[in-house]
Amino acid sequence: MSSVEKPLVYLILGASGSGRREVLLDLIEGGLEAGDRVAVMLSEGEAAADADAKLPAVTRWAWRDEMIVGTLPAGATQIM
Repeated sequence: MSSVEKPLVYLILGASGSGRREVLLDLIEGGLEAGDRVAVMLSEGEAAADADAKLPAVTRWAWRDEMIVGTLPAGATQIM
């Protein structure tokens, strides 16, 4: 199965305002391969931040009925 069919998922943990988005930007800019297509999923409760404008393909997810509810962006090879 190719990574497009089953993308890699990275979970970045940290308190609000701790610099998680900046870590994502560093990873996206310097830690991935040239052909990777990155999408970022943020919690629906996560407040907007200035760094959001620099993140690619941002979508939102929610925790409902003990499940993560959200739509993976089409064609992404890396979900963060």
